[in-house]
Amino acid sequence: MTVYGDGKRWTGALGTGWDDMMDPARQLSNDDGKLSELRWEGGGGDVGIEEGIRLGRIKNVVGAAAGWGHTALVVQPENSDATKLLVCGRPHDFQTLLRLRRLPSFLRNFALQSSLREHRDKEQSLLDKVVSVLTSVNKEVVKTDDGHEIERPISVLPTFTEIFLPEGDKPASSLSLRNNDVMPRTFLAASAGLTAIVGQSGTLYTIGINNRGQCGTGKFTNNVWTPTPIMNPSQEGPIIDVSLGLQHGLALDDGGNLFTWGKGERGQLGQGAGSAMENTTSESALKVDDFRLLSDKSGRRNVLTGEDAQVISMSAGMNHSAAVTKSNHAFVWGKNVSPPGPDDGKGKPAVDSSSPRLVEGLPSDLQIVAVTCASHHTAFLLEDGSVWGIGVATDNGQPIMEKAVEMIPAGLIEMPPRQFVGHFDRTTVVGKGGRQVLEVQLWSHEELREGAALTPPWMDQIETDETVRFVSQGWMHKVVATDD
Repeated sequence: MTVYGDGKRWTGALGTGWDDMMDPARQLSNDDGKLSELRWEGGGGDVGIEEGIRLGRIKNVVGAAAGWGHTALVVQPENSDATKLLVCGRPHDFQTLLRLRRLPSFLRNFALQSSLREHRDKEQSLLDKVVSVLTSVNKEVVKTDDGHEIERPISVLPTFTEIFLPEGDKPASSLSLRNNDVMPRTFLAASAGLTAIVGQSGTLYTIGINNRGQCGTGKFTNNVWTPTPIMNPSQEGPIIDVSLGLQHGLALDDGGNLFTWGKGERGQLGQGAGSAMENTTSESALKVDDFRLLSDKSGRRNVLTGEDAQVISMSAGMNHSAAVTKSNHAFVWGKNVSPPGPDDGKGKPAVDSSSPRLVEGLPSDLQIVAVTCASHHTAFLLEDGSVWGIGVATDNGQPIMEKAVEMIPAGLIEMPPRQFVGHFDRTTVVGKGGRQVLEVQLWSHEELREGAALTPPWMDQIETDETVRFVSQGWMHKVVATDD
């Protein structure tokens, strides 16, 4: 398996080293839309520290996640369970990325050169040191193989660096399928300065920014620097699926129990109207179980219970969440996911929902295979291969909330797909054989939705003897893994 990347090199998210991050000429020459093979040194405790390291091919990648300014990979040698978690870029950074992104390129390059100069054994001026503070370059002391202690940056990792899980746990490489699952489970996720990884023990670990409790460790801190288990008192079994929003997360255990944590001011934790935790932020995982169907003639809304309420698929958008229950019902909750009611005032095209809201308009005679959230829309894959969606339209920003609309007709996707994933403004589908990759956005009008599923241009760069395993799209970069 080979992994490729493309995007803005100054973030460090492609692991190409200090030179690409600091040198404007290199940034311009590499920011050309072409996929390049990602590499790492592959040994020693000082990965990314010394100049002139020899980068080798990253082989046997079994998981990849592109965050806003970092990339996380899980690699597994053949015939071995000795998996490794590799991370590069800015895994603990969000606000600094936003500040740097807004700067004119010449100022951004100066800021990068000043803040990163000390890591290249270059003397820093007083101005350099001030810029370093403003651009948040944090360091830790680690021991090399020969026993020497060195400082290495942990908020900026210019090349892929191995991150170790506590107590000897190893990253999961595959998760057991439950029942009649068609889609593979997600054991690695990345977002805005946030990474989540499921261990082989079934424990979910997080690292990253934690000022909104988005690491779910049971307390609020500025950062969680090393992988730490989430605090989940209600968890009944091993975690089998994880998804991250901008500042909140979702996890699913093998009993179909769904949990959320992090920022919840817009209802994205799904704790329900009237709940003590409604629209609040939580530093620990909370169970989501208030799945209600539409009101019957008596005016009551039926609450799903027992196996019907077990979640089979879930996903986190930027500020919203979604789930599919075993009863074959789909729900969304969070920011701007509900049509306005009579008491919501005029002029509001959509309102928040702190309770899971039933999605209407999906064909009732077809099984929902999977759900995925992009930044502002939610897509549902049905058993016939059709894809339906609700959310905010890409073309005009208008909400499509009343009923789901068809985004991809049946018969186009090679079923079952290898991947069905949302990222930013689009949903990506990798077909069964790995040679079909489709991207689709949510459009406001039916005419625009006809033929809207397109093959991304980068597929022309994939060799004919390669098949795509999975795609992950970050804020300013993408990662593509293929089977040779």
